[in-house]
Amino acid sequence: MMIRKLSTRLLIATFTFLIGIFASPWLLHLSPKQEFRVSIPDLRWVHIWFELTGLETKSLNEITHEAELPNLRAAALPGDDLEVRVWVLGQQQSRALIVRRTAGRWSAIHLRGILTGQKIEKREILSAPHSGWEGAWARLEGAGILILPDASEIQCRAGILDGMGYVVEVSKDRTYRTYMYDNPEYANCDDAKQMIKIADIIEDEFGWQDNGKE
Repeated sequence: MMIRKLSTRLLIATFTFLIGIFASPWLLHLSPKQEFRVSIPDLRWVHIWFELTGLETKSLNEITHEAELPNLRAAALPGDDLEVRVWVLGQQQSRALIVRRTAGRWSAIHLRGILTGQKIEKREILSAPHSGWEGAWARLEGAGILILPDASEIQCRAGILDGMGYVVEVSKDRTYRTYMYDNPEYANCDDAKQMIKIADIIEDEFGWQDNGKE
């Protein structure tokens, strides 16, 4: 089945090439709407944090549903829209920051007390960050919030059971990705330090301690 005549291959290639020449404007217009890339690490933490139910703490999928947030993996955001979710997961505190840019307009939501078996303790729409939306986003992007690798993929896990973990979800440019850092303050790698920097920027810009101290 894999062996075909050269003439057949050439005919198909020529026909495809001609179609590409005459239909390229149409294809270029449609192809971005048809492509949506979902990049999820093939690691146990994804299943444990996003999907596993029946535990004392809620999964991120359950929290997402309870908070009436869309599933970022389900579809690409239109145009230049973006959404970033930073989940802070720990026994002492659990919260999330959702930052959105929709049709050029920015917004942010803070969720507090997200892991307990009860309803989300607090949901609030945040005011503009201290540096302004563009300034705050520039700081977060500069710290690597869009491009940090997953800690497990670069052998940067702290290996501590208790403490604080961070799960980040990003949907931008028709691509969804997620990554995690557990106890990055105890991990010995530069990317873990960047995760700490991102958390510090969020606190500095949005004043999490002021908006919901637990």
